[in-house]
Amino acid sequence: MVEATPILQQAPTPAQAQAMSAAVMALARQRAIKAVKQEIRDRGNKPQYMARGEIVAAANDYLGNHRELIAEAKETVLRWHAAGMFGPRGGIRTRARRARLNTHAQEAKA
Repeated sequence: MVEATPILQQAPTPAQAQAMSAAVMALARQRAIKAVKQEIRDRGNKPQYMARGEIVAAANDYLGNHRELIAEAKETVLRWHAAGMFGPRGGIRTRARRARLNTHAQEAKA
């Protein structure tokens, strides 16, 4: 009987690690904002009537006091990376994949 050999996940490149780190912080900050908004609702206020900057500042404080959000976000991002959700390049974009803009669009036609 032939046994399948498990495929080992390759370590991310430095660029992939940087992209994953950014994804971890974005996800952790998103969860902190969601928690802060819920706290605002629990106090009887409506977060949609507050300034975005106030909510983000409160979320940054919340994230500083609840570092476990970063650990949870890291686990989630690693699971997403293992599932291939960042694509074949691991979420890395190069200049070649960005939109090419025509710089001569404003020139007069001859």
